[in-house]
Amino acid sequence: MKRTRAILDRYAVRTGQRTWSTPMTVEALGEVERALKSNATKNTSVACFQNQGTNRMVKKWCVGNCNNFTDNGHFAAGHTTLPPAETPAWIRLIALLSKTAGMGHDFGKAVNFFQNKLTDPPSQPKKDLVRHEWLSMKLAKRWIDELAAGTAPLSSEDLWSHEWNKLGNNWMHLQNFEKWKKGFTTWDDSLLFLIATHHKLFDGKNCGRQVNSSQHVRQDIKESGTISIEERQVAGILPKSIFNQWESLLGRLSKNTLSAEESKNTDFWRGVTILSRAALILADHDVSSRPRASSDHWAKEYMYAKSGANNDLLTAQSLPWHLENVSKTAGSFAWKILMNRKNTPALSDSSVETIIQRSDPSSRFSWQDIAYDTLSSGEQVPTIVINQAGTGCGKTRMNAKAVCAIAHGRNVRFTTALNLRTLTLQTHDSYSDELKIPESDLRMVIGDDTVKIMHSASWNSNTGNEDTEDDEGESVKSIGSELEIPKWIVDVLQAQSGMDKVIASPVLVSTVDTIIKAGEPGRQGKHASQLLRLATSDIILDEIDSFDQSALVAVLRLVMLSGLFGRSVIASSATLPEPTVSALIRSYEAGIRIHKALGMEKESSGKYRCAIIDEKKSPDVIELLAQDERDESNVLKVVEVFAERVSCKNNNKINKLAKLIKVDPEGGIEGYHQSIIGGITEMHDYNHFEMYGKRVSVGLIRCANIKPTIAIADLISSNIPHARVACYHSTDFMIQRIHKEKRLDTLLKRSSGNENLLNDPEISDIVKNTDGDDVQFIVVATPVEEVGRDHDFDWAIIEPSSVHSIIQTAGRVNRHRMLEATKPNIGILQFNINTFKGGKDKKVFIHPGLEISDSEMVSHPEHDLQEILIWDEVNGSLVLALDSTVRYKDKNGIYSHDFSKYDDLSLAYFLDSAKKPLSSVLNNNKPYWATKQTYDRAQLRSFQRSRVFILSMDDSGVVPIIEEEMQQRYGKVVKTPISFKDIERRQSDWLVLSPSEMVAKAKEFNASHGADMDSLLSCSIADYRNFDEEGNCASNYNLHVDFSFGLVLHNPG
Repeated sequence: MKRTRAILDRYAVRTGQRTWSTPMTVEALGEVERALKSNATKNTSVACFQNQGTNRMVKKWCVGNCNNFTDNGHFAAGHTTLPPAETPAWIRLIALLSKTAGMGHDFGKAVNFFQNKLTDPPSQPKKDLVRHEWLSMKLAKRWIDELAAGTAPLSSEDLWSHEWNKLGNNWMHLQNFEKWKKGFTTWDDSLLFLIATHHKLFDGKNCGRQVNSSQHVRQDIKESGTISIEERQVAGILPKSIFNQWESLLGRLSKNTLSAEESKNTDFWRGVTILSRAALILADHDVSSRPRASSDHWAKEYMYAKSGANNDLLTAQSLPWHLENVSKTAGSFAWKILMNRKNTPALSDSSVETIIQRSDPSSRFSWQDIAYDTLSSGEQVPTIVINQAGTGCGKTRMNAKAVCAIAHGRNVRFTTALNLRTLTLQTHDSYSDELKIPESDLRMVIGDDTVKIMHSASWNSNTGNEDTEDDEGESVKSIGSELEIPKWIVDVLQAQSGMDKVIASPVLVSTVDTIIKAGEPGRQGKHASQLLRLATSDIILDEIDSFDQSALVAVLRLVMLSGLFGRSVIASSATLPEPTVSALIRSYEAGIRIHKALGMEKESSGKYRCAIIDEKKSPDVIELLAQDERDESNVLKVVEVFAERVSCKNNNKINKLAKLIKVDPEGGIEGYHQSIIGGITEMHDYNHFEMYGKRVSVGLIRCANIKPTIAIADLISSNIPHARVACYHSTDFMIQRIHKEKRLDTLLKRSSGNENLLNDPEISDIVKNTDGDDVQFIVVATPVEEVGRDHDFDWAIIEPSSVHSIIQTAGRVNRHRMLEATKPNIGILQFNINTFKGGKDKKVFIHPGLEISDSEMVSHPEHDLQEILIWDEVNGSLVLALDSTVRYKDKNGIYSHDFSKYDDLSLAYFLDSAKKPLSSVLNNNKPYWATKQTYDRAQLRSFQRSRVFILSMDDSGVVPIIEEEMQQRYGKVVKTPISFKDIERRQSDWLVLSPSEMVAKAKEFNASHGADMDSLLSCSIADYRNFDEEGNCASNYNLHVDFSFGLVLHNPG
């Protein structure tokens, strides 16, 4: 209290014993809040209220215990302590199951082979023929069977030795295991799964239909004679107290009373298993991270669970101590997580008010208020929102408004997951600058450890340490100020440095790579921690149709889990296709079924809502009740409403008019390039403005892939004399990309016309000093530009990959000015460049694109845009008015454009087929979801090996140095200088920093944002070299460093 009073006395006048008052700016108020939070204790309880007139007090924020205050300034005069709320039966079961699994999870470490391995030198690891989790599961299964059959007259110690003897003598048949053919239906199904998979998921046969032991038992075990009979035997006995606890826990589980419906309900048992496993994994990591405790009195008598530093057993945890503590911790964690999942920091009332503030009724954003009013009315039930508003209509704010509306403004927490780092930065800034979410409530995570995984992939198969193969989720770096973190979150995440801030923050903005692990149970510790985030916040999935088919399934796993926790989902895109809408509802309802089966809320009746909103029509809200998995009625209801909405023609004036740019199919790459040059000239003629008596335009060329992007940038610089060219793609130094994005964000903000361009010193200088009458500023970009960038170009030329790519890129043209297009301002190339790179039957619309061509499906039989889009002939040109309706069927349910039909056929085939990955994830009647194969079939990113290059300067500050960052064995990272070919800079390049300027800019960015210098000066490039099993490279590529347009790995062959 003394420290709190001292802080408040510095800023305000004391008007009572515990009351302060003062006029104050918003910035100063934030400073007070931060000061209080940094000094808060468990006894702190401070609320800040703003006086808004007579009898009107509005709570701005609260630090510490907020239960003492009402929202309008009233303070509790007294307290009555209520008896603790009864723990729901489903939570008691999960805690008990977690505790039991913790007690038995490492029984398999008692084998002689494992105990001997603990003292082996780290440089000479031994790979197990049978993993200890599999042995633990086998022992547990035999124990359960013996006790259940009543055929265990032996003492616990004798039973332990007896069962180990059976395992040792039956070593060659350990692969055999018949279980889980029809999903999980009993407590022992879940228990055995928890024990066997606390480090690795099972493998699966036949698309995951059948559990496979290959992740846990080496396939060559029958042929291997490397493990002696002695090494297969048990190394010793456990204390009687461990056996007593183990059998007591098994007995409690067997007597656990469930309703008839729950006892065989696969939805129920999947939910129980997911939550129990997360608690077990977190507990195992937590206990394993501790040094050996003084209470570990068994250390010198019994076997060990893990070695200490440098394999020193003097500091090792004993096996019984480890089992006992993991058991206690797992049960405790399960209870803490599930009982406190709603006791998490939320946005303050003032932040919510800022987010939901109403727009001018005459503005183009007024539709948001209608949508908000609709969503905030009615019963508060789990809701999935489909936001299909057009580009430039304020989807970012509306998505946040939707979360506030569904929660009725109370306990608002959400996670915004985006597909690109650039979008993540942009959205974070938007939340901070436009929505005014304070730093203390906002946290950002960019990227993940994918690069490190790619680097180290070749070493994983050679490691012999079973515990380090686990993805424990070491420290995570996030950006944001300090915040109060509930003790239960700190306790549960002690082993993962920095993760507690990520989980506790009211608003998290991250690349989807971070939160996606919640839906990847094979990621172990990172899966468990991100599951906590998903359990405690709603989720916004922006531009959800920017994912390819496989990545979309990975994202839909998050949708299902959000339904499981009763959280709401907002999925937004201007071009959301019908098959994706169908898959969203199927996934969300699958989660709601589990939510209902568990009885997670007092009245878990399976009710949920689907709301469809946009700027054209009043919102549609469909009230739904979760049905059996085979019942598609809810999906059909939503799709019918969706289809009727998107079929409505846009009656607004045309502001995006496309023209087909003809390409000679016999002209090859050279002819293709000449069509682009001709298209630039034509688009510039149609769309320019005057500046210093010259014709000036800013154009975009959208390319599907990086190497053609760089080639076309070079082509333009050589063929159009007065053009200035910027190249925007992912294989550029990070600081260079940040610089380009900041400049484009400023220059292409054109709500007030060309003012920013006309007043920009660099643009003015270029235009003034150009000899010709025409100046084209051209950005040649990969799809990183087409989604989410708030840029307004005069014109664009598009290499088509999908209808989505066309409409999204078109959304960057005339975006703010919304001028009527009387002449074409978009050119669509007749062919994708892949048309000229292979045979007649080669797939074209891929990487990116949705084309499928296999024995069952040919989704895109035609690749000529003249044929698969419907054009109008005007003055000898083929033109098309572009808006989102191009993507959809008409009112009669017929596609106007074959390209849209082809894309939807591909999506529907991948998402709806019973043999495809989404069906595997949603099916609880088979063990699909319990196998690694199900998740491997649909990954967010393909794990392509990458090479990371880092820029620095020599001592003179003149000569650039490129170092390659390489991951060595055992996690060691080294940087090695490499030779490279320095491509001469083009005089026509634009928005380019020199190497020395990049270093200076990185230092500046590091000082202001705390970002890592190496990361800012790094560039990651896909590595297509061939490697053997030992990680030795059989081929090489030369690095070409083009400071104008980007880095390329060149194959000398």
